[in-house]
Amino acid sequence: MGAKWSPKQTGQHLRFIGGLGAGTYTGGPFLSPDLGIVLAYENPYVVPFLTLSGYVSIPLDAQEVDIGVSEMSDYSVTPSTTVGILGTAGLRVPIDMGTWTLAPSAGIAVSELIDEGRGYWNRGVVFTAGLDVDL
Repeated sequence: MGAKWSPKQTGQHLRFIGGLGAGTYTGGPFLSPDLGIVLAYENPYVVPFLTLSGYVSIPLDAQEVDIGVSEMSDYSVTPSTTVGILGTAGLRVPIDMGTWTLAPSAGIAVSELIDEGRGYWNRGVVFTAGLDVDL
């Protein structure tokens, strides 16, 4: 669940975003709030945008998970709180549907993840690409 807010003083080019995600997997349930900003060149044709956001993933009932690569390998970890920074660049195409706007978008993102595990800090970088539709 998320929200986007554009203060009138910032015009059409700066927005603030925030959200709260939740889920569960083998390692247990988690909550993940996030906050960020969106810079965009708003126009009726193709809107380029950049986002910068930060997030935290908080395990609620962390369970040990075996992440060994084969039955011969035994390597278990327990999820810990993870923080991250995400930057995204993309394009959105607003399509006027009369009383509402359909806006498909595509972007690429890079995220740095940081968490603590086994007494030291782990860091990783993840690259992703995505497609989205705003209604």
